[in-house]
Amino acid sequence: MNMQPVPDEPEKNYDWTEGKTMDDELISNLQCDVAINIAGWDDAAINKRTADVLRKAAAMVESGDLETGFIDLRDDTGKKVGTIYLDHSEGGPFTDETPN
Repeated sequence: MNMQPVPDEPEKNYDWTEGKTMDDELISNLQCDVAINIAGWDDAAINKRTADVLRKAAAMVESGDLETGFIDLRDDTGKKVGTIYLDHSEGGPFTDETPN
């Protein structure tokens, strides 16, 4: 386990995962847009299929498998049901106005 030094008093913009402040550093930004279109016989079936697709998309985002751009989203049968758009970029320094 890599232990990072922790300041005596927590700083306003202290990043506990990296063990450093973010005031003077560039931050990463992620824009994520998802469009899904699923049809079915009833709401329950549509909701389940949509949730399954969203869970798969979330796992791909979390694992870092998706790069910037448009990526097709497919259901369990392999049918394209939508797209996810990711835009990874770096911005300015972390401020109070930075979106969370």
